[in-house]
Amino acid sequence: MTELELYIDSYFGVAKEDLSKISSFFHLTTLKKGDYFLKSGRVCDKLSFHKSGFIRVYVPTKEKEITQWISSSGYFITDLAGIIFNQPSKYTIQALSDCELYSIDRKDDNNLGQLIPGWHEIIHQALAFSLEIAMVVAIGYWGFQQGGKSTLLKYTLMIALPIVVMVLWGIFAAPKSHYRLDIPLRLLFAGALFALTTLSLFKTGNGTQAFIFGSFAFISLLMSYLFKD
Repeated sequence: MTELELYIDSYFGVAKEDLSKISSFFHLTTLKKGDYFLKSGRVCDKLSFHKSGFIRVYVPTKEKEITQWISSSGYFITDLAGIIFNQPSKYTIQALSDCELYSIDRKDDNNLGQLIPGWHEIIHQALAFSLEIAMVVAIGYWGFQQGGKSTLLKYTLMIALPIVVMVLWGIFAAPKSHYRLDIPLRLLFAGALFALTTLSLFKTGNGTQAFIFGSFAFISLLMSYLFKD
């Protein structure tokens, strides 16, 4: 199997017969350091699997550029507002180093969705996985800020709170959990954790990141409702 097939199989459990179909729609592309994958205000027309290098996702403002994510090998790169809803992006995505990507354009993405009905659910799972990571990081940072002057308490909260969140998510929301909640209870559970994460970002002075996370979380919950996933 190719690196792309191994990634999709390990994270999303796609049927073996579908892996080769999915990979055939992707083409190896490159970005040189400083090149743009996407600029703010434009509609994203492709989805890529990150093979090598580092890519920065940020929001440009009048005052500064606010980094939202640094992507590396093993992640998907896209803007769901564009690839799914055909809306202009709020984000700029730029290569921090020379990069290799497996890419698919919107037309082929739609064709793949018709050929393999579960394809867009895979994209949703990729988004949910990214949100989980962002949620754990945000909760950990909020915990660190609540520790006051005690270094021990700071690091205890920074480590303990994300573990609690991961355990709860693993039990009640993870796809392979035997105790996974059904819709709509799972949407309420995920929505509550996403809301707490958004609030924690606001409380730590990261208002823009809170808005970005909340927007992606809303899209994820909407897709969960539509796909009953």
